Amino acid sequence: MEIAPPPFDLGAIAPFLIVAVGAMIALLADLFIPPARRPALGYFALGTTLVAIGACVWLWGGAVPRLAFANMIAVDRFGLFVTIVTLIGAALSILLSVDFLQEQRLGYGEYFPLMLFTVSGMILLAFANDLITFFIALEILSLGLYILAGSARGRAVSQESAIKYFLLGSFSFGFLVYGTSLIYGATGTTNFTALRVALEGSGLTDNPLLLAGLALVLVGFAFKLALAPFHMWTPDVYSGAPTAVTAFMSVGTKVATFAALLRLVTGALPALYADWSNALFALAIVTMILGNLAAITQRNIKRMLAYSSIGQAGYVLVAVVASDTTQPGVNDAAQSSVLFYLLAYTFMNLGAFAVVVALARPDDERLDLDRDYAGLARRQPLLAAAMAVFMLSLGGIPLTAGFMGKLLVFRAAIEAGYWPLAVVGVLTSAVALAFYLRVVVRMYAGESRHAEERPARVPVPLAVVLAVCLVATIQFGILPAIPLDAARGALTITAP
Repeated sequence: MEIAPPPFDLGAIAPFLIVAVGAMIALLADLFIPPARRPALGYFALGTTLVAIGACVWLWGGAVPRLAFANMIAVDRFGLFVTIVTLIGAALSILLSVDFLQEQRLGYGEYFPLMLFTVSGMILLAFANDLITFFIALEILSLGLYILAGSARGRAVSQESAIKYFLLGSFSFGFLVYGTSLIYGATGTTNFTALRVALEGSGLTDNPLLLAGLALVLVGFAFKLALAPFHMWTPDVYSGAPTAVTAFMSVGTKVATFAALLRLVTGALPALYADWSNALFALAIVTMILGNLAAITQRNIKRMLAYSSIGQAGYVLVAVVASDTTQPGVNDAAQSSVLFYLLAYTFMNLGAFAVVVALARPDDERLDLDRDYAGLARRQPLLAAAMAVFMLSLGGIPLTAGFMGKLLVFRAAIEAGYWPLAVVGVLTSAVALAFYLRVVVRMYAGESRHAEERPARVPVPLAVVLAVCLVATIQFGILPAIPLDAARGALTITAP
């Protein structure tokens, strides 16, 4: 009997294939490239991400949305938008890394292949339409990050951060697997499209097995997104990992995982809206409060940015909660605000880390706010000005991308009837200004302790990153129409 093979729509996953194949080529090329020429691998990785962005643009204008690989992959403009944001973040992170690796003597050949493999996992996560595909993508993403976090082999803090990230990441994966098994036991499927069909008009929405599975899956997401109280790994991992890795981790993981969460709850589980929205409501409040209050006490810039990223995740979660699929207008506003905020966060957070990378020295990453950032405006006026813009944007000051992002998120929450989330968001944003403005005050009013030091070297790739992030952060705050229109055009989460 002839067995017909299943159809393979390779064009649907062209961005994933380009990045994955590029990672394999870079890994093999490292065998033949002398150590002095390893930066060429970085530029090859950069070219790979740009080609993948081109594939996304090609798919954007093609036959989308569509399902592929037995409905396990959903190719739609939502996934393509998230993939483009992820690839932009990856491209900027690669540029950050090229000279940083040489400066910090971390020029190991596997760095860029691992980064590309991690990006391929993020892309697959954005397109995942099945919990099995989601697990595979999450593991591809996570394994690369575990190794990258410990890539500073001679530093104990880097090895410690990798072990902590691996252990807690494995722990969170257990929640996801067990939760999925319960969801499958209650519904008989792990496919998002089939889950939506199974739950609509059935009596399964009150099934204790299903609700327990949903709770465990949300806990797994909370670990990966560093939502309080499942955030404890974040400050140590962020501060211990090499700064270029931290920058990449802080944006790429959040963008891809928030996309997967939004696709799951609004595309597969809208019938359980009352259940998951209440759980995420509580997580959003705790995350915004804890992340911003804990950041005030930090003196290490990377730990401060780690807690800042926790608070920022809380703001994005506000819009996820507001994604009420029973109100199409409200749902569209909430989802577009999620996409806009993730795009804005990519530029302003990477920009902040780019300044940290610029100030680093081979024997000292210069992370102390009082010692290393005091008087920076007199030593490095351009770097200080750029850092001030990024801090003000993260704090939500008008005429910056961060302000527009928060405005859209809070407005979506109010329209959906979640005004308490908007109130907490505004109050915690005011609290956040205390530590964001503290950095600015230190740079412009502090007393420099490095008066005799040579100016920081800003190589061309790093200068490009700073310029791109600075322009985007300001432009999105003054003229947000273009990215916002793109976000609204991406609201095509595939549904049956």
